[in-house]
Amino acid sequence: MSLNDILTALAAHADAFRQKTGVTNRLSIADMTKLLDDLSWNKTNLLKGTSDQYKKLPMSGWGQQSTATGGPEYAINDFLGKDITYSMIVTNLGHHKVELEVKITHDGSYINNLTSAYVLPGEKDRFITVTYHVPTDTKANRISILIISDGGRGTDDDYVEVKDERLYFGTEPGIWTPNPADKVG
Repeated sequence: MSLNDILTALAAHADAFRQKTGVTNRLSIADMTKLLDDLSWNKTNLLKGTSDQYKKLPMSGWGQQSTATGGPEYAINDFLGKDITYSMIVTNLGHHKVELEVKITHDGSYINNLTSAYVLPGEKDRFITVTYHVPTDTKANRISILIISDGGRGTDDDYVEVKDERLYFGTEPGIWTPNPADKVG
C-alpha cells in the first residue's frame, strides 16, 4: 500500500468522523479520543423506548414528561454514588420555558434536584443536558428523569417536541442510541 493510499483512507475516516459528530474543526488527539469514547457503543442508553424522531408531549402544569417507556420515575438503587447525564433535543412549541430535571424523592417527598438550562418558547432543535451526582448517603428511594415547565406554569396548549432522549452513566451526554432492549427496525 502506498503512502497516498494510506493518506486517502485516513481522510475518508476523518470525513466519516466529522459527519457523525458534526465537528468540522481540527481536533487534538485528546479531544478526538473523547469524542470517540462518546460515540462508542459500549455506553448504554438507560432509557427504554426513546427515539431519534420527534415525539410531541403535552406540558400543562409542571409537564413532567419523558418519552421513555417505564419512566420517568425509577428506583434509585442502581444510581447511588454514580454520575448520570440526561440529555435530549427539544423544540418548545409552548408559551413557557421548559428544562430538564433530575429529582430525587423519598416516598413522594422532595429531597433534592438539579435542572438544565431553559429552552425558551419558540426555540427549535435545542440540545440540553444536565449531569447529576447521585449521593450514596441519601434517604431517597426514587429518582425522576424528566422535562418540566418552568415553575409549573404550563397550560393546556403548551407542547414540546422531544427526540434523542437519553440517560448515560458518567458526565458526557454522548450521542443517542436505542436501549439494547428496544427493537429497532
